[in-house]
Amino acid sequence: MNDLSGLIINWDGVCVSSVEARHLAYCETFRQIGQGNRQWTKADTVAQSGRNPDKIWRDKTLWHENGALAKQVFYAAYMRLLPEYLKLNDNVKTFLTVFKNRCPNVPIVIFGAKTEKVMYHEVNKLLPNELVDKIYGSRSGSINNKDMSNPTSIKSILDSFNLPANAHTLYLGYKKSDEALARSVGIAYQNGQSFMLDYLSNNLGKSIVKADVMPFVYSFEHTKE
Repeated sequence: MNDLSGLIINWDGVCVSSVEARHLAYCETFRQIGQGNRQWTKADTVAQSGRNPDKIWRDKTLWHENGALAKQVFYAAYMRLLPEYLKLNDNVKTFLTVFKNRCPNVPIVIFGAKTEKVMYHEVNKLLPNELVDKIYGSRSGSINNKDMSNPTSIKSILDSFNLPANAHTLYLGYKKSDEALARSVGIAYQNGQSFMLDYLSNNLGKSIVKADVMPFVYSFEHTKE
């Protein structure tokens, strides 16, 4: 780790799973705009997470003419539900604490495919400010974050590090598209949960295990719209 210049961690999937809070917020939104009988599954909720927010709220197949109201209701419900349903996965806080103590000069970026506002709200709810150097939400108006020919989100993060081209930056993710994203910009990739467990075991001098089974992460491999 002595040669590491930057650490990027995928928030959803590595640190937390927010699908339950998002799903309940969608269900409540449909009820409040008069679509209480609509059939809406967790798979439907996950399918929306690969879309630009502006397109979600303009989607008349979902909200008819009530997109603006739906957006307002959804985020109010989501913020209210987060404290109960959004929890850190095992060992994340311990890893970040140990890593920061041992590598204080390595910037840590928490990255997520959400708006900047939602990302800040979620991360600040669960992690002390001193453990994170930057929070980046890739859904702030860009639909190109999953475009492997032009991965604007990761490029923006790397630019903010102001590092030389040969710097050693590591991306911690949890699915094949995360690995492809890292490879597309020439940075190292590892599975986040495995890396955290190995790091803690090596640096604390004892075997670290997860207290519970990691929450199931509903995910589809998102494609560019």
